[in-house]
Amino acid sequence: QLRHRRMIEEVDHRHMGRVRVPGAVIKLSDSPTGVRGPAPILGEHNVEIYGELLGLSAPQVDELKRSKVI
Repeated sequence: QLRHRRMIEEVDHRHMGRVRVPGAVIKLSDSPTGVRGPAPILGEHNVEIYGELLGLSAPQVDELKRSKVI
């Protein structure tokens, strides 16, 4: 059974309010898709990327922020 999804979906953006974004083009019944949310804002995932993925400590990430590297 195919689920109906729209080509354009609406999501809440932290700065822009309600925005329209493209939905999934291919829709398969056993592989549900959908828009999880708006695109991240600049630097929104720095802690996850630099800390969790690259292994930097919180003070190291803070120093990069203070130095305006990130």
